[in-house]
Parts: sequence; structure tokens; C-alpha cells
Amino acid sequence: MQRHRPAFTVEGYLDGVRDFADSANRAQGGRRLAAVFVVVLLLLGVAWVVWEALVFVLTTLV
Repeated sequence: MQRHRPAFTVEGYLDGVRDFADSANRAQGGRRLAAVFVVVLLLLGVAWVVWEALVFVLTTLV
């Protein structure tokens, strides 16, 4: 199956995330564990960036 989605738009990127989530939900065993690991790494990266931005803002203001 081939899908034509808008390229270089927010909607196009979100469709890619939806495809990843759908395939991760269908996966079993090692593939599911790998998908969970990727999601955890992404969330840790986002948390680190938010923390660093918050520390930068607070140290700049004080």
C-alpha cells in the first residue's frame, strides 16, 4: 500500500508518527521492546532539552 501525504508539513510528519505508533502497537516481542525503547529515549531527550531551557531562563533572569 502506498500513501501520498503532504511533504514537509506538520501534517506529514504527524502521519509518520501515527504510522510508527500503529506498527509499534501491532509488534510483539523484541520489536515492541525496541519501539518502547525508542519512545523512552525520545521522551528523555525532550525532558533534558526542556530542563536545560528552564535552567537557562532562570539563570538569565536572576
